Amino acid sequence: AIDSGKFDFARMPEDSLDELAEVASAFNSLVQNLEVEHQGTQSFHNALQRLNRALEAKVAKRTEQIELQNRELKQINNDLKLAQQQLLQAEKMASVGQLAAGLAHEIDNPIGFINSNVSCLRNYIEVYIQICNRTKALLALSSESTSYHEDEARLIKDMASYLKDQDIDFINDDVKGLLKDTDDGLKRVIEIVKNMKMFSRADSDTMQ
Repeated sequence: AIDSGKFDFARMPEDSLDELAEVASAFNSLVQNLEVEHQGTQSFHNALQRLNRALEAKVAKRTEQIELQNRELKQINNDLKLAQQQLLQAEKMASVGQLAAGLAHEIDNPIGFINSNVSCLRNYIEVYIQICNRTKALLALSSESTSYHEDEARLIKDMASYLKDQDIDFINDDVKGLLKDTDDGLKRVIEIVKNMKMFSRADSDTMQ
């Protein structure tokens, strides 16, 4: 610091005063430039903070929008799954009419030959009953007095004629086939009913 009270500027050479004035002017210019730069830096800093706040607000808003969209997508997905299940059940119900005709046809076929087989078996059973009755009569006659030889011979002849007329060998062979076919028909009916029960279940939406 210069004590201006003790220093006489008037005694300084004119060149020195000019240099001092020039230095002071340069210093003042430097101070002004620094002040301007400081203000510019501060302004840039403020602008940067405002930009950061604006970006943070935009990010927060965008994040909220994305979360909202995610919730909406989840709800849409759940609604779609429910709609698919309802559509599947509706398609099944729509197919019931067509299935009923097909199911009746599928069951009618085995039931038809089962009924025919049972009718044949009923007739065959009547033949076996007649054979048993005539056999019993013959056995009963043979256990009695020898005076019944003529009746015995007549019964034996009648039995042979009856067996020939009824073709007992064919009946014996046919009974086995009828029973086997009837058993197969019953299994087909059981399988059809089982498949229908499986189809009617609504707890599966996978391709089958």
